[in-house]
Amino acid sequence: MVSEAEFKKLRTSDGLPPRLGVKLDIDRYHSQHPVLEALAGGGALFLVTVLPGDVLWLVAMLGAVRRFKGSWKSQGTMTPVVDLTPVCGHLGITRGDGKLAMRLKTPRVLDDRQWAILHHIEEQSNVAWRAGLHAPQIRPYVASVPKKLLRTPKVAAPPPPPPPPVKLVAKPKAKTKRTEPPKPVKVPKLAKGQFAFVHARTLDADAILALDKAHEGQFIEAMYAYAGIRKKTGLETLETFLRKNGWQPSDFSIELWDVYEGGRKTPRFEFWVQNAGDGTLFEYGRATSPKSIGSTQHSFESHGADDPKTLGLVEALQTAAEKSGAV
Repeated sequence: MVSEAEFKKLRTSDGLPPRLGVKLDIDRYHSQHPVLEALAGGGALFLVTVLPGDVLWLVAMLGAVRRFKGSWKSQGTMTPVVDLTPVCGHLGITRGDGKLAMRLKTPRVLDDRQWAILHHIEEQSNVAWRAGLHAPQIRPYVASVPKKLLRTPKVAAPPPPPPPPVKLVAKPKAKTKRTEPPKPVKVPKLAKGQFAFVHARTLDADAILALDKAHEGQFIEAMYAYAGIRKKTGLETLETFLRKNGWQPSDFSIELWDVYEGGRKTPRFEFWVQNAGDGTLFEYGRATSPKSIGSTQHSFESHGADDPKTLGLVEALQTAAEKSGAV
């Protein structure tokens, strides 16, 4: 998924802003998410963005992608921007509850039917694009998908065999409800409303299993936002994630940052982030995410509100995170 903020920064080769019916100047996707390893042998990458109202747009289709400096690179997009909202249900995507962007944070592998639907839309939209048709004609491309592709198959393909089980051993929990950052922690001088991301820790599987209750709750919620996995304990969450990706415990790590605001002696937030730049913000010492704020592909956004105060907070966090290297 391309965050709405990053989508708005994209341009056509002529420098025009993004809109339905134009081809954007994009040839790569920056991510090291393990799901994308399925592209190592070749394949296509469909990039989408979620706009207000749970509207889903196809941003680009990158064909024959290959690894290149931490990203997946192609010769450029093969399709104009298309509104996919009418076929969300046929793509196995639930929308309408305001949480579509959060669901799509985790890349997914398309089945044959979903691939056929998107491939048809890509072909038809290209025909219209070459004919000079733009935004008003986009929705008919989607409406022209053959009905046979939209029918739910009667017999589902058998699921692949599960990866070998990963067994972890839980460690005793710390008695404290929150973990105070060790002192001294260097925090730059900040004005009220300014933030700094400090005290970065890279947590491995052993560190996750030793988390106190508050941070265990944060980890569970962060992994739900990142990978769609929600279990009762951090151990179950980590085991499920490792099993799903075919990883060993030594393959796993995640970063945890303290977020200070000017005028405060203790952190205001904590930020959990994966190396792909996908993260979740929490109130300090609690497993609650204010306004469902997090980052997608290194860009902060709120999935819970879009009022001026929240958007101002998101902008201030983005500035501070980029300055510190948190995203």
